[in-house]
Amino acid sequence: MLTLRVLLVVPLLALACDKPSSHPDSATGGGASGGGAASGGGASPAEGGGAAEGAGADDDGTPPTPVTRTAVVPKEHEYWARFEGEGFANDCKTDTSCKTGGCSGEVCTAEEGVITTCDVVPVQLPADASCGCVEAQCIWWSPTGKTLPPPSDTSPTKPTPNSGEAPRGTTTSCGKATCKPGQQCVSYYGIAGPQGPKFESCEWVCEKGQSCPKGTKCVTVADGPGRVCR
Repeated sequence: MLTLRVLLVVPLLALACDKPSSHPDSATGGGASGGGAASGGGASPAEGGGAAEGAGADDDGTPPTPVTRTAVVPKEHEYWARFEGEGFANDCKTDTSCKTGGCSGEVCTAEEGVITTCDVVPVQLPADASCGCVEAQCIWWSPTGKTLPPPSDTSPTKPTPNSGEAPRGTTTSCGKATCKPGQQCVSYYGIAGPQGPKFESCEWVCEKGQSCPKGTKCVTVADGPGRVCR
């Protein structure tokens, strides 16, 4: 009987070895496959990153065209000294060194706290004018090539002080007043500057070296008409 039992047990063990294993270790193969799939999934974001770089590189890579800076106020303009701060420090290396000053903010200079007279300049800077550093000097410049126009009131028959004498028959109206021979109607701001009201008065202007009428001298009224004979 013992021999028969041994013979029966051996075939049973052989059958048990032939059955597929359900041991947890069998998940290793699935885990490996999953890992492979994860690796594939990990590659997709990397490819996506490459696509993002490609999108940024669609630009042809050409650097932007530099802006040409044209001087707004020609040196021969009669108001060049007024707008460009003649006599003030104007040397610069960058735009941050340049500042606007004066009663109406009309002066471009490298100097802080520039003060000018409050007479109204008969010309205005172009709308796109900027105060910046051009060729190591603080000046008004325009990206569109605009320049300061000549004064609109320039006329060959315009009276000049010359001791108070003016061309015969020439008169100048200034608000409700009529100016004396040789006087001009000058517009200016008060001590409040452009934020305040604008004033007008008949004056003998002497800012260009004209002589003054007898009994008067050339003075500067900073919060008024500027260089006039009083």
